[in-house]
Amino acid sequence: MYVAGIMSLLLTIATVISGFILIANNIHLSVDTQKILEILAVPDLANLRPEPLEKTLFLFGVLSSPVLLYAFFYIFTVILRKINDNLVDKLFKFLASSLLILIGYFAYIDSSRDDFYFFRNSISYSLSSVVFAAAFIGICFLCIKNKPKYLLNAITYFSFISIIIVVTFCVYDINEISNKVMYTEHFNAVFHAVVQVYHGKGLLVDLPHQYGMYPHFIEPFFKVFGLSVLSFTAVMGLLMLVALCSIYKFLVEISSNGLIARLGFCSLVYYGYVFLRIICNLDRYFQYHPIRFFFPALAIYLTYKYFKTNSRVLYYLSFIIYSLAVFWNFDTGFVVLASWISVLMFNEMDGLNIRNMLGHIARGLAIFFAFAALFSLYMYLRYGNFPEYVTFFNYQRYFYSFGYMMLPMEIFGPWHLVIATYLIGLLYSIASLQKKGETRPIKVPMVFFLSILGTGIFSYFQGRSHDLNLANVCYPAIIILTIFCDSIYSEIKVSNSFQAKIAFAGILIFFLFSSASLVKNLPEMVSDTNRRLRLAMDHNVTPYMLKTKFVKKYAVKGEQVLILSSLSSIYYLESGTNCPIKIPGTTELFLQEEYQTIYKYIQSSNCRSLYLDLDFPGGNPHKKDLVDFIAQNFQVAASTPSGIYLLVKR
Repeated sequence: MYVAGIMSLLLTIATVISGFILIANNIHLSVDTQKILEILAVPDLANLRPEPLEKTLFLFGVLSSPVLLYAFFYIFTVILRKINDNLVDKLFKFLASSLLILIGYFAYIDSSRDDFYFFRNSISYSLSSVVFAAAFIGICFLCIKNKPKYLLNAITYFSFISIIIVVTFCVYDINEISNKVMYTEHFNAVFHAVVQVYHGKGLLVDLPHQYGMYPHFIEPFFKVFGLSVLSFTAVMGLLMLVALCSIYKFLVEISSNGLIARLGFCSLVYYGYVFLRIICNLDRYFQYHPIRFFFPALAIYLTYKYFKTNSRVLYYLSFIIYSLAVFWNFDTGFVVLASWISVLMFNEMDGLNIRNMLGHIARGLAIFFAFAALFSLYMYLRYGNFPEYVTFFNYQRYFYSFGYMMLPMEIFGPWHLVIATYLIGLLYSIASLQKKGETRPIKVPMVFFLSILGTGIFSYFQGRSHDLNLANVCYPAIIILTIFCDSIYSEIKVSNSFQAKIAFAGILIFFLFSSASLVKNLPEMVSDTNRRLRLAMDHNVTPYMLKTKFVKKYAVKGEQVLILSSLSSIYYLESGTNCPIKIPGTTELFLQEEYQTIYKYIQSSNCRSLYLDLDFPGGNPHKKDLVDFIAQNFQVAASTPSGIYLLVKR
């Protein structure tokens, strides 16, 4: 079965690559960039990188790989059963050794690209860190077999400490706000919609929003406890707490070796979160953590609990939660729901129970549309209109179809290792189908679920193929590696296979390297968190707090007023005002029609005043033209030394 697996994996990869070449040479796809410019208000064509061919190749690979793996594995299994066992054994040793060498080679080549990008800020960048890591790795290698309680407890405590540090790292107050990109673009993009909903606006009714309907689902919390920068970031931290604890519990419960489970978790925390934050100058980037991360992480544990207990309550509850996830954020919510239905269908593959498969699909669709109907009714009763769901998908169309802000995938890169992990995960699941009459371990459906989930989430990287986005989406692969490492270790104790020992050592070294790098980098996050929390407690007055006081001085609470600022969310929140027109936050102004809506409003008699922050234009000429137009038609009524104007029409 191992030989059949390796041969089917290699042949699948070769077939898919051949398909890529065939498609690339015979199908010519293009996108009308002139049409794009009629829709998008982009500074120039440099930001437009349509990827029709790459997207087609990705979809071909995603759809064809499982079918090819299954077909090749079945064929090779039938053939190899007729061959002499000694020959098969020799073939296994050759293929397994070759595969390990191939993976090791690509691991080095892919990681060395961009001057070992994924090793930056790791233990490998200082001599003292290397000495510490060598000692740490040596101790773990000596203790992995005996599992001494003190070492297990130490790593358990460290896992909890890392969770707490990540959670508190998310939290800060208005004192921290400045003109850095992490606030004027990243924070404002997620917070503006939350403020508008809190003040009575409805998403897809009164304004569009590209990151989903999550503001409506967290609004009740703020209605009880109040909305502020501090309370919002605290909620983001709590969501990260639930997400990380869900993954931690899953790894500990599914693994037979607690040390491996915890080292795998530490690796996930490092490369899935801490590495990103350190490389990105300690930017929180709530768009992914927790908004896109929360429900996939929760789904991993809920799916595990369902297969462990076979609870009908959890079965239907999962459909409800994952339907909510689609509305929360479509990018990952849809992937979660599709992965859940897929693993349910996979679990019916033993007897090829078509009726049960169709039943899962039917129940899933029924619950999803029932949830959609109830949510739409709620929106209608509260806001007087049904949500315009067409606009729900506009941003996906603009970004992925038109290639706005997209980056092409390079032929060589660490993404090879992530995709290879998902292919091996699918193969592992498919191989279990050949074992008729045997009880299927719970690891099998979970690896299948994680492989489907990871492949779906990988599309985020496929569109904008930057290494930082690969770090965002790699966590299902790290979880699969943890499960494999645990399984390989159990097999070594039985078979003492040399190839298994090499594979185990390779994965374990990666885990130990990542865990040691986590130890090295957490103090920087602690120091930054301490600085932020001290700012919040000291109540220091910052330039942006002065701007906030200025807006509050002249604005009337509850009025509709246009605030053109890269921190519009802060000023709307503190002044208790709302945006009078149907546009997203200023950070998300991408469309020509949105700028036309602004022009039309400020020329109308309804616009008696507006606030203009001098940080608003940025580098976008469309914004600069808008500011020039305002300057020609308005006069300054009042201003702050730090640069925000209250303007009235001439």
